[in-house]
This record gives sequence, structure tokens and C-alpha cells, in this order.
Amino acid sequence: MNAKYEEEASQRQAVKAPQEWSKEAELALVREDLSDLKKARRERKISAERYYSDLAEYESEEQRLKRERNAWQRKTLADQGEPVDMAEEWHRKGITLAERRSYVARTLTALVALPVGSGRRVPLRDRLVPVWAEN
Repeated sequence: MNAKYEEEASQRQAVKAPQEWSKEAELALVREDLSDLKKARRERKISAERYYSDLAEYESEEQRLKRERNAWQRKTLADQGEPVDMAEEWHRKGITLAERRSYVARTLTALVALPVGSGRRVPLRDRLVPVWAEN
């Protein structure tokens, strides 16, 4: 995977334009509302019925926004034309799972696990064959 990114990096010199997801503030508000709701329940300001009813709504909204953000991140990262030092990027502090998934999705089409025969013990990593994506 690293060699593929290094090859791409040597072929182009694009500049990264940092972007922020447009609904980040909305997600922060939903999380704040969830926190306020939990605090109100702990202080017995709202009933259990009301708490669980509102909790379901806020959690579904939070999940929807997180799915949208992850999809946006995957698309944004996959569309970037910047050369990437994959070894450095993969181990960068703060890299998200969505970012790592984007790199893997852009690089691999499939990962084939070869069968083991005759009762031999072969480590899984020795049986994996990557199928590289063609761009």
C-alpha cells in the first residue's frame, strides 16, 4: 500500500486544501443536547419516560450526522490529489478510523485469504493476497 502512494506522490504535486464539514456545529449541538438531557435526568428535572423518548431522538440524530460526516470524510479523502507519505500518515497521532478506511478503500479492491491445506499451520498474514485498485 505504501509503495502505491509513494508512486502517486512522485507523479503529481497537488496542494492540500483543508476543509471542514459543514454540519460540524449541528453535530456539536446535538451532543450538547444529549449531555443536557442526561444532566436533567440525573437531577430529576424530567421523568424517565420523557428522558428515554428524547434520548432515542437525539441518539438517532447523532448517528445520522456521524454517518454523513464519515461519508463526507471518505469522499473528501479519496478525492484529494495530494501526495501522501503513507507510512507517516498511517501512524499520525489523531488519525481517525474513517481516514484509514478511506486510504484502504482507495488502494485495495479486495483482500483474498488463501486456504490452508493438509493441516499445516500458516499464519493468516502469510495467506493474504491484496488485489490493488486500478485508478
